[in-house]
Amino acid sequence: MSTRVLVCGLEHVGFEVAKILALKGVPLGLYDTHTSNPNTDHFPGDGVPQLRAPALAAFFQSLTGSTPSVVPNLSIATLQPFSTIVLSDLSLVDDMEQFDANLREVGKQLVIADCFGLFGRIFVDVGKRFEVRNMEALTGQQTEAIANIATALYPPEITTVVPHGFHTGDLVSFVSVKGVSELNGQPPVPVTVLNADVFTVPIDLRTHGTYACDGYAVRHPKTAVLCMDSLAQQRSKPRLSLAGAAPQADEEGVATGTSSPDVRATVLHLCFLAIDQARAKGQPLTGAIDAVVALNSGLDPAVRLSQEALEAHMELIDQFEAAANGGALVPLAALVGALAAKEVVKIVHREGMPLSQWLYFSASELAPGPTFEPTPTREAALLGPACASDLANMNVGLLGSGELATEVLKNLALMRVATGSGRIHLMDGARVVPPAFDIKSCDALFVAPGTPDQPRVEAVARSQRWLRDVHVQTTPHDVCAPWLVAHADLISFLGQFMGYNEVHYPDEALAPLHVLVHVPAVPTFDSRSYAEIRAVSCRKSLVEAAVPTPGSATVQLLVPHLTPANGSSERRRERGMPCERENFPYLIDHTIYWAINQAAEAFEVLPGQANQYLTAPAKLQEQLFRQAPGDKRALVATLRRSLCPPASFADCVAFARRLFEDWFVTRVRKLLDLNPAGTPFWKPPKRAPTLPVFDPTNEWHATFILRAATAYAQIYNLPVTGSPNSIEVARQAQGCDVPAAPSGSPAASEKDLDTDAWLADWRALPAPGSFPSGFALCPVPVEAPELHAHNRRMMELVTAAANIRAASYGIPPATYALVQVCQPRVDEEVTPPCSMQHLGASMPPPDPLTATATAGLACLELVKLVKHMGSRDPATLDPAAVAALFPPANPLRKWTLALDKVDPTAACQCSPLEACPAPSPWNRVVIDLQKARDPPLTSRPPSQDPLVGEILDYVSERRHVNVSMLAYGRALLYTDFIDAAKQKVKRATRLTEMVTAITKEPLLPGTTYLDLEASATDADTDEDVEVPPLRVIIPKVPAAPTPADQA
Repeated sequence: MSTRVLVCGLEHVGFEVAKILALKGVPLGLYDTHTSNPNTDHFPGDGVPQLRAPALAAFFQSLTGSTPSVVPNLSIATLQPFSTIVLSDLSLVDDMEQFDANLREVGKQLVIADCFGLFGRIFVDVGKRFEVRNMEALTGQQTEAIANIATALYPPEITTVVPHGFHTGDLVSFVSVKGVSELNGQPPVPVTVLNADVFTVPIDLRTHGTYACDGYAVRHPKTAVLCMDSLAQQRSKPRLSLAGAAPQADEEGVATGTSSPDVRATVLHLCFLAIDQARAKGQPLTGAIDAVVALNSGLDPAVRLSQEALEAHMELIDQFEAAANGGALVPLAALVGALAAKEVVKIVHREGMPLSQWLYFSASELAPGPTFEPTPTREAALLGPACASDLANMNVGLLGSGELATEVLKNLALMRVATGSGRIHLMDGARVVPPAFDIKSCDALFVAPGTPDQPRVEAVARSQRWLRDVHVQTTPHDVCAPWLVAHADLISFLGQFMGYNEVHYPDEALAPLHVLVHVPAVPTFDSRSYAEIRAVSCRKSLVEAAVPTPGSATVQLLVPHLTPANGSSERRRERGMPCERENFPYLIDHTIYWAINQAAEAFEVLPGQANQYLTAPAKLQEQLFRQAPGDKRALVATLRRSLCPPASFADCVAFARRLFEDWFVTRVRKLLDLNPAGTPFWKPPKRAPTLPVFDPTNEWHATFILRAATAYAQIYNLPVTGSPNSIEVARQAQGCDVPAAPSGSPAASEKDLDTDAWLADWRALPAPGSFPSGFALCPVPVEAPELHAHNRRMMELVTAAANIRAASYGIPPATYALVQVCQPRVDEEVTPPCSMQHLGASMPPPDPLTATATAGLACLELVKLVKHMGSRDPATLDPAAVAALFPPANPLRKWTLALDKVDPTAACQCSPLEACPAPSPWNRVVIDLQKARDPPLTSRPPSQDPLVGEILDYVSERRHVNVSMLAYGRALLYTDFIDAAKQKVKRATRLTEMVTAITKEPLLPGTTYLDLEASATDADTDEDVEVPPLRVIIPKVPAAPTPADQA
């Protein structure tokens, strides 16, 4: 059966559909009788009007080597080679209902996708009989290795090596099972899931011997045969939904018996029927209200709207009429085109449940006010002259130059952003690497070929396919420098600005920008945190679009004083200050984030450092020179252990037992030893810990041992042997030797104080060349556990570690689900020492469908932001001024794309942005003691930075609090529980000296301030109070002297 797709209508939505399908290798046909408009079309031409279909066919042929056919008409004979018809311009067909009926008679599928102004729609009709071979759209059969089968039970309990991911009711068959070979070749049977690792099947194996080894459980896809209504039936009795609308009560209080999204979807359905009627007559839409009222009377009584419902939505109908004749909003057309292409792909491959049957899109919040007068430009007609002018004159900082960034830039160019006095600043450190650009990604449509090692921003800016009138400035800063990645743990959380960032995107470079758009090619926590840190530091609005995994994406905004940053009061309380998580947890969130960081360091970072020693020992040694002597020796000792592989799984169990002792006993004992006898130094809600005693029958202790041993074995590619039961493994661990925990106050050894003693340990390490060829460790990532089965085991390890620590501090335990929710928000992920260029090279480019939809959503939110804030610089506005620019019902949204979901209506969801609490990083306290004259606090010379004591006194006096802790990232600078002599020394120390001494890192030249975090109690009640982030102004750090200067 033919799988060719015919795209009819190549303006706006049709172009996006054709582009995506061409890049995905779907055989195409094109039909359009119109000539392109170089000023408004989604068309990569050279500015000369030309027939869309043949010109676009030639363009696709130059990119992919496959030439789409151009059809002359839409007769039945012409349509014969095609299985699916995509119609984005209904004016190309005389009678749509008859056209759909003809397609149904010959077994072809129809997809309608179009946009009018600020509104869009998708309709799908797969015909009278359509067989879906895989309802869940799996890429293939899911296969899970079997660890054990309890044949003595009925039904038999089957345990998999890793969490299986099955659901009750899934159909499973078995292959290669030894010992109970009767399972092999059985027809698929439904499973009943008992837990993440165990399921049962309705097969009696009690008389068939015992399980020996091996075997796989294979999940089979679910099939279905669908029958959908015709277009004529669906126009009068539609099954419809509204994209991104969450179920809620009808805000207008209309007694319709349906929720507000259903009513709005029905109103939009009537509006689109009205414009279909007008365009069939070759006329623009006029008198929309009268047309909608007349069409509503023809709807089936089950979906017909009441008079009250129509009256409540008159403004929406007026907005539709005003915008419908002005063209399509570019980012909305991109979103609709991407989701329509997704439906076409599902139909072509017969995988996944197709849309049933209407899906509507609305950006009515962008409509101009009632006093709006039509103007000749598309953007002014749709958004109003003021918003169009702001778009033309605004300065946008686009952080990134990958495939997603090029899609965003295309949308900005077609919306005529920066065509006036504004500029688009392209900022990225990536370079062109062969092959220069992937022909199956959005790069192929946008970027002119570049030369190897050329900055990508220059190659992007040279492209003339879209940027005819757009002013583009390139800034090839090396923001993704290997040094930044290797030390990414210093970027502790949003709002915690570090001086070295000025080297990459200095404040003066970001000052003229109105908004930042961050579209990272590799959306790691480090890259996302960096952009957010710079936005908070410079008080700039930030639009962030990220594609962390194929088929999924997120789009969210940060607006100064309006939305919370990750350093806001509530989120800082959830995470705790870094030093709180280490020593003073009092919330389960604190122990979860601590456990995630510990697991990442033990099973991901340390193996990565061992690999670096094997491949680039000189580079690792250079990094060690910047650390404290004790830290150097500890890392060298860890390297020595890492380079000695375990001989068996029993050795891995012994490692897990020692890890338990180190994490939960030794560290707590050291903390308790710091407490002077009889002197409590915890204040509620903080509490003192108790020492845990290892118990193999404790659920969390046993889970920790099993999962830690399994992860350690995975690092060295060792098979997991023995019983999969966690309690049995823990009992095995109970017999392992563990080092005795030290007691008493820790004292530094002579070796720790000797700055060169670590070199002897380093030289004693096995030489990299002494290992077998190809020897390397396999780091176990903790990130994104829901995407990989083996990472779900890591989340069980994290859950167990968090709960063991929580039990020591008297905190209620967490669930596995809670850890999964917290995990993506961890802000201190420690990245293995590798370059961002290497990370980018190892990741495939975003799927063109995902990139197109994500870029459309990002630009929609950008337009909403400009609609309300205009060209105002948020850095100059106070919280009240920002709040006054937005209506009480904030229209800004956080969007989540899940294009791999089975349910089509769940592919595009949104949620309101959180309100910004106070205090937050947006309203940080700036401390400049040189300018403090009320009263004068210091008479020190300008060349000296403030003392730690001066900062503590300033905060205490101005906010009437007692500062209990002062931290710089994860470095704890000051605590009030140390003895008086140590407090006196710390208070008399210069801030920069304290920071460099504790972090073991010099401040980079050009640093002019440091951002600190403080924990404090009320001076009268002694209760904990929130203190905003502190920015302390320091003298500018001078550049390091050159050899010539030293001479």
